[in-house]
This record gives sequence, C-alpha cells and structure tokens, in this order.
Amino acid sequence: MSSGSSRTYVFSGPTLDRESITAIVRQATVLPPIGHGDLFRLAPLRGDSVLILDGRYHQSAAIRHKEILHFVNQGVAISGASSLGALRAAELDTMGMRGVGTIYDWYRTGRVSEDGEVAVAESVHDRRMLSLPLVNLRWALEQASNRGALDSDRASRILEAAQGMHYAERSWRLLERMVRRDDPDLASSVAALAEAALENRDTYDLKARDAREALRSLNEPDQFVAGPVEMPHTRHFAEWQWHHTRASGSADPQDPITDELVSRYRRLYERSFPRRWRTHVLRTIGASSASGRRLEDAALLAARKQGITADMLDPVRIEQWVTSAEYTDCTERELLLKVLIRSFPSTNSSFTPSAPGWRRDRAHRRVRQCLETNESVAARGPGASVWLISDDALRAVLKDAWQADLTDERQRQALARDRGFRSYEEAAEAGRPFCIRRSGLR
Repeated sequence: MSSGSSRTYVFSGPTLDRESITAIVRQATVLPPIGHGDLFRLAPLRGDSVLILDGRYHQSAAIRHKEILHFVNQGVAISGASSLGALRAAELDTMGMRGVGTIYDWYRTGRVSEDGEVAVAESVHDRRMLSLPLVNLRWALEQASNRGALDSDRASRILEAAQGMHYAERSWRLLERMVRRDDPDLASSVAALAEAALENRDTYDLKARDAREALRSLNEPDQFVAGPVEMPHTRHFAEWQWHHTRASGSADPQDPITDELVSRYRRLYERSFPRRWRTHVLRTIGASSASGRRLEDAALLAARKQGITADMLDPVRIEQWVTSAEYTDCTERELLLKVLIRSFPSTNSSFTPSAPGWRRDRAHRRVRQCLETNESVAARGPGASVWLISDDALRAVLKDAWQADLTDERQRQALARDRGFRSYEEAAEAGRPFCIRRSGLR
C-alpha cells in the first residue's frame, strides 16, 4: 500500500463488516456497497487504494466500467474481490484493475460468468447477509467432494436445484426443503453441508475468505501501479461525472450535494443566470473570451461560416425559438443571437459551479436545506415523497421564481431555454428536489 498521505477505501456490505475490515487494514475508510457514481463522489487521489468487495446492481445502477478506468488512469490502485468487485476485476484486469481471490479466478477463467453467482439479499438495518450466494455453495460442494463426502453426481444435482432459486430466497434451509420433495436422501447431504458451513464459517464462507485475502494484499509494501488506459471521454461520461461529483468543498464522500444539484438550483432560481448562460453559449460558439458586442460578433461570424444567417429567420423556422413579441420588436441581429442561444445543445456538464463567476455559498446552503426538508417529509410515511408532487405544483414554483407569465407556450419555452434547459417541461421537472421547501408544501 502507498505510504505518506495516501488513503485506503473499502466498499463492503454483507461480505465483511467494518470491524473485520479495520482489524486487517486499520486505517481503511469503510464505505457501503458501491454503485454508479460512488467513485466520482469519493474522488480518490493518485496513490490512494480502493478495494471493491460488494456493490449495488439490482436496486440501482451498478458501478460503470469507465468510472473505474477513469480513476485507474488517475493513478488510483483499484482492486476487486469476493462479489461485484471480483466480477469487475475479471472484466478489467487487462486494463489496470487487479483481482484477488478464488471468486475472481472463477470469473476470469469462465468457471462462472453471471452476476447472480455472487448476489445476496441483505438486511436493510445492519447489512447482514440473508441468503446463500451460489459461489459459497459451489465452494462447499467442492470441499465436500475433495473430502470424499459427496460424489460429483450428487453435487451437480444440489447445485442445479440451487440455481433454480431466486438469489434473494436461496438459503440452506429452503434448499434442503426443495430437494427433499424429490429426493429425501439427497436432502440429507444438503443438511450435512449446511451444518458444516454454519459450524465452520471461516472455511466455508468463500466471499469472506477472498475479502480477507484482498485486505491483506493492501498491506503489501509494493502494490501494483497500473499504466494509463486509452478511454474515450464521451458526452455521456461527462454527464455521469458531473452528475455524481460532490460539490466543491465537501469532504464527505457520501454527501448527497453534487455540482449538478448546485448548478441546477442556480439555473432554475438565480436571476442572473440567463445572462451567464448567454455569455457561456456565445463564447463557446465564437471560441472567444471577448465580451459585449465583440463577443456577439465572434459568435455571429462563426454561425455564418456554418451557413446560419439572418436570411433564415422566416416566421415558420423561427416560431419555436422566439416569442411573438420578440419577432416583432427585436432586430434581425438579436433574433439570430436568441436562436443560437436557445438552440444550443444543453450539455449540462459544460457549465458548472466551478466556472468563473460562480460562488459557493447561498445556493449550496439552500440545496442542503431542500434535501433535508425532503428527508423530513419522507419520514412521515410512504405517501409523503417529493416524487409524488404534481406537475401543476412544480410549474407553480417556476412561475413564482421567474415572476413571469407562463400561460403562453412560446414564452415559457423561451424562458426555459434562456436558462439552458431544452424545454419548459424539463425545467419544471428539474425543480422537483427543491419544490417542497420553495413552495411551502411541507
């Protein structure tokens, strides 16, 4: 493991608890099972170590391969074992992620291939394992066969019966009951296996064995250092990163406040945002850092080179981009500028709270207040949720915030696009996390 100020992070849940982990790696920061976006939120630095044991993938999106590779390229030593970590390591071991343990070897060699092999149900209260993973059953069958206590035919039949069960319902007791219906003699073998597994957890819990091996490897003085991996950074990747990266200044890897949430709040409610968005779009189009009329000239020149000119501004083409009043009152120059700004692709991650001119203070605090209000309301019961707020309530919050007449379709679409949204409907939905507090619905 790297020395100095580097840190070690372990994502674990039912496989090993915090006490078991820190007994082996004392300084480890133990985090819940990993999911999509968690590495972005964690933001480990060069020289840090990350061990992935357990991960989420049924109830939410699993950790993405590109998310792992991004941090491998940043000089973070990432390894995996036991569960989802073993699967990801087998998929990425040629690109810099290290795998440890028997389960990793099984995935790597193709002995097992499905994610259901490591899937388990867990307690929502203390993350205890509540079902039997197939890999642990395979290991128990192998141990029994090696001792001569079970022949290959009986082992295959037990495994086949277990594979027919849903992972959340699979247990030694239920497996024995299912087998007993068709073959009472085989059920006795299951019962013997269950007894051995429960009495000798250190021997039979393969996931925990692999996890301990992986943890011990973190204490080795010369851990591997992966080289850079060529990985295209797509628009989707940039959006993932922006959506999950915790807000600037936050040191808590589980802080729910992200750059995306702070930026979204400002896009919706900051009075000066349309001016900022206009400047950003024109600077992007014109590839210029100028301001005022010189910036407009640069953007219009770039548009003209692409064949976009004021001659195109007939009523049919322009109807979806400007209001009736704007079409009547604005010059052709300003109309074309409005079309360029409102039709600009809304790649959210291109304009973040860290851009020049942003200040992290009031908006950040208000986002936190909104999320705390949502949690307080949700605690009242299943019927009290931000996701149950009506569209009319969401739009009423926008009407109050923008202080504008939103009865005209073209007017409300123009207002939303001036704030970087693709549509008014998108803007209204974007305000859902903030609606309860801002509307007073609580």
